[in-house]
Amino acid sequence: MKPAIGLPQLNELRYPLDWRQQIKLLENNPSIECLGSGDQNIAFVFKENPNLVMAYNHFGLNGPPTHLEAKQIYLVHRILNILFPNNFPRIHAVFGISEDTRIHSLRYKLRTLLGIKISPGSVRQRIETTSSNETKITNPFSTVIDSLRQLGIPIADFNTGYDKVKKDKTVDIFDSKTANFRSDKNGNEYYLDLVMLIGKHEVRILAESLLINKNRIVWFLEKQGVSKSEIDICINSINRLANTLNIKPFK
Repeated sequence: MKPAIGLPQLNELRYPLDWRQQIKLLENNPSIECLGSGDQNIAFVFKENPNLVMAYNHFGLNGPPTHLEAKQIYLVHRILNILFPNNFPRIHAVFGISEDTRIHSLRYKLRTLLGIKISPGSVRQRIETTSSNETKITNPFSTVIDSLRQLGIPIADFNTGYDKVKKDKTVDIFDSKTANFRSDKNGNEYYLDLVMLIGKHEVRILAESLLINKNRIVWFLEKQGVSKSEIDICINSINRLANTLNIKPFK
């Protein structure tokens, strides 16, 4: 019996495996189309459900996220996707390293659906991208940085350096590598990597600035014609992010 979301079983894949073994198993599986792989991740789709991109990650020196960190990453992406739907794909799940099956984590839910014990990674909406030479970018990612700053969210310049970020009380959550940015046929430039939440310091600054500026965010979304239900989801995600750090809503 196939899982509820229509994804075939991959019973031969068990974690932990050598990273090269994981890539080889996935590349040789006939039910999978690999979209690309690198030093730290491999992205693929199940041919029966090609609109969901699965990414398995090998998190190098920093190690994989914990269950709580994965939840924070998911919530930040949910907020960003509602604010900038043409620059961030919808993230459906982010899973960390928790093996406690009493925790109803996104990773555990996905592992149950797939019937495999998966390494940390994510599931996101697939974006049909083109090469930079084929399409003129009319909605560059730089507008995201500018808009977040106008909303009162202290996003750092690319390549600022973590020490300066910490001193300036700004947050550096985007990896500026060219490979992380791709455009679609409509000229929208998407960020396809996960946000980098280096530690509690940056997460707290981000959560507090989102809380303080909720009214600005609501105004911004209303101006863009976003539905009330989506605005409510965005604000609820901000509150949930704050709750992960035990930050109480500001009055």
